[in-house]
Amino acid sequence: MKTSILTSILSVGCFLLISPALALVGSISAPTTVLHPGHKFTVTFHTSLYIQNNLQFYALFGIWPSPGLGESYLGIPIPAVGPGKLGIDVGGIDLWEATLANTGSKAFNVTLRLPVDLTTPGNRTTNYTLQMGVLGTVGASRLTTLSFHNTTIRIKSP
Repeated sequence: MKTSILTSILSVGCFLLISPALALVGSISAPTTVLHPGHKFTVTFHTSLYIQNNLQFYALFGIWPSPGLGESYLGIPIPAVGPGKLGIDVGGIDLWEATLANTGSKAFNVTLRLPVDLTTPGNRTTNYTLQMGVLGTVGASRLTTLSFHNTTIRIKSP
């Protein structure tokens, strides 16, 4: 009896040591200060370990005045700045190229830039929904996934 329990514990321990620690993005956060058109700001991705084999490759960003357009609409594209950026006019980042994909259970940051020509109604501070969609694959079947996360940012045009 003791031998089978010890064997089970050792087997599980070995499995956990050789299994890669893959993570999924669970939420995002952004600055609570008032942002302005053209300014760069940092978005923090919060991840958690996930037992199933998965890879998250791309993150796309967009904004829209609160409450946003709903879960599956990104709104006005917000481009990423730095490694892995998908392009000037595209709101996103290649997480794989930027070596941010599946980094384990930790947070990582991405820098975004608000559009220069963005105007807020009446040049007042306005709440916007920052929406992010993450494209990935899960499991041996490589089923494609698209998950959405959002947070509120405050913007004021000059």
